[in-house]
Amino acid sequence: MQKIIAKIDVSLINKSKIEKNVYKNKEGVEVVQMLYPIEIVEKQNTRTIKEGDGWVMKETHFVCEAQNKEEREAKTKTPILGNGIQFMEPQADNSDAQAQEEYDNYGQQTEIVDDVDPSLIPF
Repeated sequence: MQKIIAKIDVSLINKSKIEKNVYKNKEGVEVVQMLYPIEIVEKQNTRTIKEGDGWVMKETHFVCEAQNKEEREAKTKTPILGNGIQFMEPQADNSDAQAQEEYDNYGQQTEIVDDVDPSLIPF
């Protein structure tokens, strides 16, 4: 598993969306948290930022303000607060990515077919 390094521009934070959460911990001490809901979303197209000997730094995610139900239904545009980067191994060609696509989520090789018999589809 790779970690994502994310940085946000705090000047873009909507202060009205900061949530106050108060609770008592195991010792009975009151804890106050000020929480700001965000979402880290994987980008469809990554961008190489820097390369080194045996590694590549890529911009792979963006960070945005989380929306509530009303904002999603109104299709309100959410502000992008920052980006997420990951360090990866360089790939000389697309063969590794192509080979990975040939395996399903369970690690089993899938068969790629051009023509599917509709009677074989259960839904």
